[in-house]
Amino acid sequence: NAGVLAAQILAAKYPEIAEGLSQHNDQMKASYGEAPSARETTQNALPDGPEVVVVCGSESDTGTMKRTVTLLNELDIRNELYVTGDVRTPERTRRYALSLNERGVKAVVVGAGASAALAGTIAAYYQGPVISVPLASTALAGWDALLSTVQMPSGVPVGSVAVGAMGAKNAALLAGQILGVHDKDAKDRVWAHRKGISSTLIKEADALLDSLPEENRGRII
Repeated sequence: NAGVLAAQILAAKYPEIAEGLSQHNDQMKASYGEAPSARETTQNALPDGPEVVVVCGSESDTGTMKRTVTLLNELDIRNELYVTGDVRTPERTRRYALSLNERGVKAVVVGAGASAALAGTIAAYYQGPVISVPLASTALAGWDALLSTVQMPSGVPVGSVAVGAMGAKNAALLAGQILGVHDKDAKDRVWAHRKGISSTLIKEADALLDSLPEENRGRII
């Protein structure tokens, strides 16, 4: 799955890799007795359309996933948030996932708890990389969603980040890095953000050291 996910990331830049992915998908379908699908190509992103889509399994998930949207906005990455369920609204989910190929969306971030099957459902129809943010929505505190996500069957990869708010933020950065493979401006914006985090941490650490007596200050020898 790691190899397929890497290929999905590179497919937007290299047509030969995109063609190889289509052949891979056809072979996988043939192994299950399904006819190969008509060749579809992911279109270039629409000028004002989203580059990254954030999908939530329910309205209650948006509280956490808005962190992804907020950081994508800070990175100046066009995005949209959509709520749909793989169990309660399966046809709506299928239609939306298929539409992402036609709209040229470069990556999808999915936030869901419990079985977290939504990310896998999106990955079954969407040709690009899917990032899952497992959410703690049951008594299992997100373990159920995390373990479900990382056990996707071979051939249908879903990348996973940490459970909850930390994962929601990292998903935005990871999506930005995926865009950075073929968009240098996006790559530079993500890197600048990460350097800003390091700079802030260093300043906070220096301020803490300055508040301590000399003999209690840590130092590099």
